[in-house]
Amino acid sequence: MSRRSAPPLVLRAFQQEAVARLSAALIDTAEKIRAAPDRRREIMRRIGCALLQAPTASGKTVMLAATAEAISESAPVAWLWFAPFRGVIEQTITSLRQAAPGLRVRDPRVDRFAAGTRPGDVFVATWAAVAARNAQSRRMRTDDDMAPGLDTMVAQLRGAGLLLGAVVDEAHHTFRPGTEAFRFFAETLAPDMLMLASATPDDADVELVRRALDISRFQRVSVSRERVVAARLNKRAVRAVTFVAHGVNRGLLDLNEVALRKAVEQHRALKAALAKTGVPLVPLLLVQAASTAWTPPRVVKLLTEHLGFAASAVGVHTADEPDPDVQALARDPQVEVLVFKMAVATGFDAPRASTLCALRPVQDPGFGLQVIGRIMRVHPLLQNRIDLPEELDTGYVFLGDAEGQEGLQGAADRIRAIRDAIDVATDNVVVYQAAVDATGAISVDDGSGQRVLALEAPELPAMPVGPQRDPGPPAPLALPPTTLFGSLAEAQAPPPLPDDHRPVRPAGFRPAPLPAFRYEMRPGLPVPTRLRTEKMPRDTGILVDALVRSVTFTPEHLGWVRQQRVEVERRETDLFDAAKQRRTEEQATISDLFARENALRSLRVSDYIDPGVLAHRLRDRLGAAIAAAGEDVPDLRKLGRGLNLILVRAPGLCRAALRRAMAAHTEVVDAADLPRTWDSAVPLLESSLNLYGRIPADLNTWEQAFARWLDRQEGRVIWWLRNPSRPNAADDWGVRIVLPEDGSGFYPDFVICVDGRKTRDHIALADTKERIDDLPAEAKSRTQHREYGRALILTYDSARDRFTRIEFDPGLGRNKEVAPLKSDDFISE
Repeated sequence: MSRRSAPPLVLRAFQQEAVARLSAALIDTAEKIRAAPDRRREIMRRIGCALLQAPTASGKTVMLAATAEAISESAPVAWLWFAPFRGVIEQTITSLRQAAPGLRVRDPRVDRFAAGTRPGDVFVATWAAVAARNAQSRRMRTDDDMAPGLDTMVAQLRGAGLLLGAVVDEAHHTFRPGTEAFRFFAETLAPDMLMLASATPDDADVELVRRALDISRFQRVSVSRERVVAARLNKRAVRAVTFVAHGVNRGLLDLNEVALRKAVEQHRALKAALAKTGVPLVPLLLVQAASTAWTPPRVVKLLTEHLGFAASAVGVHTADEPDPDVQALARDPQVEVLVFKMAVATGFDAPRASTLCALRPVQDPGFGLQVIGRIMRVHPLLQNRIDLPEELDTGYVFLGDAEGQEGLQGAADRIRAIRDAIDVATDNVVVYQAAVDATGAISVDDGSGQRVLALEAPELPAMPVGPQRDPGPPAPLALPPTTLFGSLAEAQAPPPLPDDHRPVRPAGFRPAPLPAFRYEMRPGLPVPTRLRTEKMPRDTGILVDALVRSVTFTPEHLGWVRQQRVEVERRETDLFDAAKQRRTEEQATISDLFARENALRSLRVSDYIDPGVLAHRLRDRLGAAIAAAGEDVPDLRKLGRGLNLILVRAPGLCRAALRRAMAAHTEVVDAADLPRTWDSAVPLLESSLNLYGRIPADLNTWEQAFARWLDRQEGRVIWWLRNPSRPNAADDWGVRIVLPEDGSGFYPDFVICVDGRKTRDHIALADTKERIDDLPAEAKSRTQHREYGRALILTYDSARDRFTRIEFDPGLGRNKEVAPLKSDDFISE
């Protein structure tokens, strides 16, 4: 591997302590394995596995490298070092050479020769490189004319007397049982000692590894965040910043865009503060884009076209658009923003990054740990500065989704949970030597010649002479469970029918049709031949004209046309100190795209009206209103933007105008002829006042109760019938009310002929509603049929067997209960 010059690294006190404890434990492991090589695997499982737990940016790679160097100076150990991803190989090599110059880094892709290998050689690879699923890794693990395969090299190293150590960096992300790479590790490499590094305490993935490898315990060293902060490797605070829009502003602000703009403001504030402090450092803003909506191209467009960044100042590194040297890009002071999706989130070292904007929710604590880790590091130029202002010793994570920070807080809680602890033992395994002499006697000594145990060979009983009875085949290990009546499967199975009892159906068999019941219309009643129903006007252009004429733009509306910013609530939380929270009100830039998308919803008032046509007509009317007010009319683009703001801030403007237009232009026509009979597949209960003398079968419990109530109103109710909803039927004879909110049809449950009601044919309409507080119920209660009047909307109290009238209250803007239903309520409209 290429060697870059790097300054020597001086370990912090906590790092030196961790290295001393880990190396002492594993040197002891090496000594015990060399003393009893046949018990290598047992010794490794009991004392040869070390786990280093420390926060991100605490220098875990550095500590592992220094530990490997110290061990190799005392024992003949060669190392295989597994980095989590190819993108962090180069920074791993740099850390190895800075922290452990005594190690020799080798590339197993091209250098797999056991000859010449010496203690302290480190073969650096990724898990993907040993998975043996792609062509490159298959070559690395296959012998050829150029070099032996990795599997062969491992065997040769062990045959040459070298111990093998394995290092798994970022173990909480990549070291997973059940994978091809893990099988290589456990079965082929089978190291004599193992070092894992994890940024989370008691991580479930690490526990899975312990069980999969049958490790008795980990030699564990834990480092708290407090010590890392005190050593100036972690920033003192990390703040999560989210935004909440209230009221109509929710439709004007894309909170992801707000977060990105505010993150840019924070980045530039930090840049100015560094310049003022005299530190020659350009900070780096990290932006995590999403796969949809806020994609990398969209982020780059906003940064370069609207937020003033030069194209050369914005780098992109994603799986789809990888940068071949992302680490160099992170070090380049000309690059101020790095846009990524997931590739930079793990193991990426960019110490000049202090601000990160996540345009996707961070709900998983493991991923949140990586997000925090990117901006927790303290740049080397700042590590020796004790006079830094607070903002330069703080990391900032900006989130557009206020509810999407659970992962960040969970990650911070995990980091806080790491406590300074050392659980390392070197004296709980004692190596003994055992020997068996020719008589079978066993003697055990402690390796120094001192006998600690002696066992005489036992006397075996004489073997019997003569023919022996054949014991027969071995009994089965398991039998099906049995019951009193035989096997469980047989006991549970139904007995088969005899052939002469099985049903036989003739060819062409068809079940008999259900019996039909027909009920004639009661004679002598005042019944119209056809009911009257509403429908949309034939010419929807007339409806659009009426709607546009009905819209009035007030002076307040005109004042919104040129508005650029609105209020947003900013929430800040210190992830490591929950007591430090702050809420403030700020101004945020309106998102034109977001406003246009939400305005379009206000324009979709009816399936019969093209929202594009309506938008153009309203834009022209807005321009006329601005001119009439004596103001300069903006160009069409700005005028359209102004209309969007009005429609979002006054979402009911078009719907109110549509209701007025509908009221004036909805047509009332004859429905199809009323049926002379009511047909049913089942017999129906009698009804004294139903038009057909029967209660229909499709009524729910509330409707059945109302049918019984109607039958008790003799003297006021002349007849009633069930109003069917059959808008697409050729013989649609029901009554429809066109709802002005969207032009859809509403079929009230009941059509009632009422003595004394002053409507056409004395008809009243009624509908029972369980939900009275939703938008459809409110639309139905405030809309009336142009000839039959407003439908009575009723709710039912089954405990009291009582119906209550519901009406829309314009003052409250919702439905409310008015009074118990009386028969006289049908007289007035």
